[in-house]
Amino acid sequence: DAIAPGLRDQLWLEGQDTVLLWGGSVRGDGALLTQWKGLSHWRGLDGVVWALSKPQSVDATLMSAGVRCLQDLARGLHWQLPLHLWQVCDSEWPQPKRAAQPVGCLLPAHFTLEQLGTSLAALQQPLRQQGLAQMQDEMRHDFLLRLSRDLQSEGIARWRQVLAPLLGAFARGVPLRGVWFSLPQLRTLSERKHHWPLDAAWQGVLDDAPAHRRLGWSAPRIGYALAVGLVALWGAGLLLSFVTNRVQIAQVQTSLAALQQPEQGDPQLMALNELMRELARLDYRAVNGVPWYQRFGLNQNPELLKTLWPRYVEANNRLIRDPAAANLHQQLSALLALPPGSAERANRARGAYDLLKAYLMMARPEKADAA
Repeated sequence: DAIAPGLRDQLWLEGQDTVLLWGGSVRGDGALLTQWKGLSHWRGLDGVVWALSKPQSVDATLMSAGVRCLQDLARGLHWQLPLHLWQVCDSEWPQPKRAAQPVGCLLPAHFTLEQLGTSLAALQQPLRQQGLAQMQDEMRHDFLLRLSRDLQSEGIARWRQVLAPLLGAFARGVPLRGVWFSLPQLRTLSERKHHWPLDAAWQGVLDDAPAHRRLGWSAPRIGYALAVGLVALWGAGLLLSFVTNRVQIAQVQTSLAALQQPEQGDPQLMALNELMRELARLDYRAVNGVPWYQRFGLNQNPELLKTLWPRYVEANNRLIRDPAAANLHQQLSALLALPPGSAERANRARGAYDLLKAYLMMARPEKADAA
């Protein structure tokens, strides 16, 4: 209640587009903290304000236990919990009419002890000047001047000593965003329940707007990672399919280019043999399916088989069938040119049946004997 009067009794307060939730004591069982978990499924809490007195701030055991408690809460919520330490200072006399203002400093991410000391030291001169100005109006309003003196004498060194063991802990789910100071705030009467009359001392905390960062692997993050993984896998598959199909087409184009050369010989026969092997591979894939690395939407096997078959037939006829048919025709013509009844014609006539059968099979392949 020292910085938000009524919060402990009512558990939550609302005002100026801000909701304060009571989290209980860091020495408690955490039941009050866990009851707010349902509010942070899709958005993390903007921050946690830990109010403590000067004696509490120098209690190393309390500070360490409190930070561990907040780390457990952050892991349970799956969100980082930006932390603000708020020291509630003492005064020997009340100062209810003193003008309230934010007193403290925001800290950079992953701050060092030197940066902490520099930020607190930068408060001394402004606090001294503003404190003197307030005391000119009312001598009892000495809070700012005393705070400046305390920081200079032992406050900065004390905070450096207190936070030094916790620097590593702040990086694990509970980043320290700021250190603030104030006198205990007075309770104000309000006709509306759960109403929070905004105090100017809170403005420094409210002005801080750190980015909400997830901790661990939540369901949305797992879904996002799976979606990205599937997209990456499909992209890699598309690339692999494109490359393998491109290599296959390039090999076929090389064979076709060799078959289109004007001179005949072994290179064209080797190209025809390679083309025949490629057709056999394509025909096998048409029946049994293509390899897995070509099943990503870029399979060109059916189109390639349809395109290559007529060209293979034309090249086979030109390089194998037509020369073989011409050779058979020449041998049969030479047999018919021999004189009837000659011994040579009789000797050649024994193999004429096989020559004639082969010639007719090439002329009428649909009538060919498979045996």
